[in-house]
Amino acid sequence: TETERVVLDFTERFVIDVAGICDADRGALSAQLPPEQLGGFVIGLYAFDYERRLELTIARLFDVREAGGIAGDDRPAAADLGERFDDLMKTIARMDRLDPVTTELVRLRGARQHNCRICQSTRSVQAVRAGADESMFTKIDWYETTDLIERHKVALRLTDAVITQPAEITAELVVQVRTYFDPAEVVEIVFDILRNSAQKVAVALAGDEAHVTQGVEYYDLADDGDVLFGLEAPVSV
Repeated sequence: TETERVVLDFTERFVIDVAGICDADRGALSAQLPPEQLGGFVIGLYAFDYERRLELTIARLFDVREAGGIAGDDRPAAADLGERFDDLMKTIARMDRLDPVTTELVRLRGARQHNCRICQSTRSVQAVRAGADESMFTKIDWYETTDLIERHKVALRLTDAVITQPAEITAELVVQVRTYFDPAEVVEIVFDILRNSAQKVAVALAGDEAHVTQGVEYYDLADDGDVLFGLEAPVSV
């Protein structure tokens, strides 16, 4: 049907190049789905997309068999989807094995890959306090040719692989990841990428407008994992 064709087209764009979704694509989808279904549909795309990316990535990094997905009975009902989505974001945000600088570099790499405006305009207070600065952040786009330390380059390589094609994570990258990160850090990086990539929902629906028109906005995390925007710049800035 026409609805199925439009939905499949939007799905492919969402999975492959969410930054390429334009107003015409959104308009076509809106013409086929009622307004009350749009948000849940796009969150559903994100859930299926990153469930698969997560399985592929963990299987390659830890030499384990893929889990085979979530059992049908364990999937949340549509009415609970938004709440479960928020719980997932906060749970991952509370993971604290990985250092804040690496965490922020991974987040910003994903923001630029997906062209999320709000994510590109924000900076972690914790990362800046730990020594990160704008000169470091500007190196993210061409990190392989910069003087970033190898640990950070490996984290960014893994980020790129998960975002683009996790099925093609190489044995060489697996060795690099295991060399520079312990297993708990590896898991956190992968789940951070999953959490950060929720920005795809906002980008797909054009809901990613930045809070600031100039400069950057500083944020931190509350104890429950919620994001606190609009904070004062750290003293070092």
